[in-house]
Amino acid sequence: MAKGKTRDEIAEEHGKSQGTVSNIISRMRNSLGSYEADSIRELAKELREHGITPENCACGFRIFNVLENLKIPEIEIEKFLKPRYEFSQKMGIKAGLLNDVLLECARISNELPFSKMPNYLHALKEEIEQLENNKKGLKERNPNNPKRKGREEGKCKFFIKKSWYYISES
Repeated sequence: MAKGKTRDEIAEEHGKSQGTVSNIISRMRNSLGSYEADSIRELAKELREHGITPENCACGFRIFNVLENLKIPEIEIEKFLKPRYEFSQKMGIKAGLLNDVLLECARISNELPFSKMPNYLHALKEEIEQLENNKKGLKERNPNNPKRKGREEGKCKFFIKKSWYYISES
């Protein structure tokens, strides 16, 4: 009954008679009160007709509680979430990454006014590029670097060929 099924469906599913199912429902109604039992059954039927599972309801309830704890009024929820979701879809950014970026911007804004953020981000970009260049230079100076080994071997082979050439000419 909680899933909005008829007594016949419940009886067949559980291998019971329709009378046994009716007795169980009657006992449940007596313990809950007839109005509540009917309301629960109607709710279950409505949810089932709309393809909503109890898990969907629980998830929705948890999300609602989070938003309520954040003091976002119910009327503002869609206005708050929809532009961020649409932006993430348009830019091909996963929602989790967008969330991280927004949180980082909020964190930075406590230390830096928004008007100075473009310069701050530009400086960070330059710092990252400099670090990448330093990393590339270190790799090239590394004696175990395959590219460097190849160049060194090439130089050695050239030197040996030139040496043999001079020796054979002498």
